[in-house]
Amino acid sequence: MNINALKGKRVAQGLKQEDVYRSLGVAPKTFSDYENSEICKFSIDQICILAKLYKLDLVDVNEIFFDNQLPNGKAV
Repeated sequence: MNINALKGKRVAQGLKQEDVYRSLGVAPKTFSDYENSEICKFSIDQICILAKLYKLDLVDVNEIFFDNQLPNGKAV
């Protein structure tokens, strides 16, 4: 998972961690742990919520959460 891109997208949307963990329905520490981990721990449902909040397209989702490993993703 690309944690720098994930944090950057949150900041670009003017969202605080509190805005996001409340939307995801997780504890503050849980979100902080997820956002700072190189291993994606978000569920598919949570990724969908984040994609809407952060206004991510499929290329962004593939890059941030799946390290460009999904088929038809942006070639690296």
